[in-house]
Amino acid sequence: VLLAKIVEKVTGQDYDTYLWENILEPLEMNSSGLGDFNMIGNRAIAHKGGLSKSRVISNFKPQWIYGMGEMYATAADLNKWLLALDHNEVLSEESRNAMLTPVKNNYAYGWHVRDHAGHTQVSHGGYLPGWNSYVYYYPEDTLSIIVLSNKEESNPMLLGREIGNILFANEIFLLDEFFGQQLYTGRYEVIDEINEENGLPIASDILMINEEHGSLQVRTPKGK
Repeated sequence: VLLAKIVEKVTGQDYDTYLWENILEPLEMNSSGLGDFNMIGNRAIAHKGGLSKSRVISNFKPQWIYGMGEMYATAADLNKWLLALDHNEVLSEESRNAMLTPVKNNYAYGWHVRDHAGHTQVSHGGYLPGWNSYVYYYPEDTLSIIVLSNKEESNPMLLGREIGNILFANEIFLLDEFFGQQLYTGRYEVIDEINEENGLPIASDILMINEEHGSLQVRTPKGK
């Protein structure tokens, strides 16, 4: 929010106009912008809850949070943005390198920067009520993995990471290891009733099973 106000103070323009004239229009990000999502035609609709109890979220106004989450975009437009950053079309090479240099705990200026199977991985997520997203970019490979969801409880970070694991599988896992534990990961729909034995109350009809350090973890939408 503070950075958005600084942009307006320095440029003398409102944040929306500045972004459109200097970034969105030059990069032909024609399906991106700022504003009330509820006023946009042909759009995804925010949801919360499991499949049997899903509800639309319509009482949240993105303009309440201004520069920290008022934007909408498509995966194709976000890919244009990542390529423009990578090709120094938005920032100078010096500024781009500074932005992607980790300051603390692998976090740089607005990006997580890590090594993934010997490849530099730049990533970050976005979250609003009813929305969840995550972006991974591998500059050395010019590879983008962009996961956008209009369901609040989804896990785009995990899905994007698993896609990366598949793409680099021969560099990360022995195949028998990859198709062992990894075979069972994913989203499971609970068809039959499950009681609360072993302290695992099931509050929804969807479970997530993830592989972590050689073991399988079961998680309900409420995080248990």
